[in-house]
Amino acid sequence: MTVNPLLPVSVQISTNTATTICDGTSVTFTATPTNGGVNPAYQWFNGANPIVGATNSTYTTNTLINGDVISVQLTSDELCTTGNPATSNSITMTVNPVLPVSVSITVSPTDEICAGTSVTFTATPVNGGDNPTYQWFSGINAIPGETNSTYTTSSLVNGEVISVVCKSNLTPCISNNPATSNSITMIVNPLLPVSVDIIASTGNTICDGTSVTFTATPTNGGLNPAYQWFNGANPIAGETNSTYTTNTLINGDIISCTTNIRCGLCNRKPGHIQ
Repeated sequence: MTVNPLLPVSVQISTNTATTICDGTSVTFTATPTNGGVNPAYQWFNGANPIVGATNSTYTTNTLINGDVISVQLTSDELCTTGNPATSNSITMTVNPVLPVSVSITVSPTDEICAGTSVTFTATPVNGGDNPTYQWFSGINAIPGETNSTYTTSSLVNGEVISVVCKSNLTPCISNNPATSNSITMIVNPLLPVSVDIIASTGNTICDGTSVTFTATPTNGGLNPAYQWFNGANPIAGETNSTYTTNTLINGDIISCTTNIRCGLCNRKPGHIQ
């Protein structure tokens, strides 16, 4: 009689990555049998559920979710075995979500300014971590030294395009890093010298009670200039049109007008009535 010893069957599994991974990471599990025979059979499991088609000594997947528990069952083809089929150790996977990095920028006071106006751009990151890094750009050119979350300048030119690139310091599960922001195209209007002349309908010398109409003629007043008429240093309530008519003037009244437009310099033109 030939009496063969009983061979205890067992199997151990390992992974090619850590047990903590990012969502979508490809992981290969490998079975190492003891007394598996010449042609052992395998069945991989996720928890208590057999994984369809996973019958090789390795199992590769990129669809793990947090808390998945992977194991394998080995059936040996040795003649004299104990513990056959054998179940391996279990590996519990921790799967962290992948966080997309993004950044958006805003401008203050507005994206349409006058030449020389100080403007501040502010970056607001998403999933930037506790210490993201920034690089501001004008068009495709990096702006030297501008590496903070805000960028302030008074030297913008018309049509200049501002954006920022943000690099997150979150680890390890992030995507789209570094991220590029939206772009803001600036409208920079030139400064226009604004002036206004006024004339009186009657000349400067009148009789008491005479009705006088003052007319303002602006230079670079724009489409809808704003006016304010004055008597001396005092604004005349409600007089905000291009003309001002009154019959209550007294000797020595000094009538003037101001006008103001966007990107204009406001000038007052006095008219002296005696």
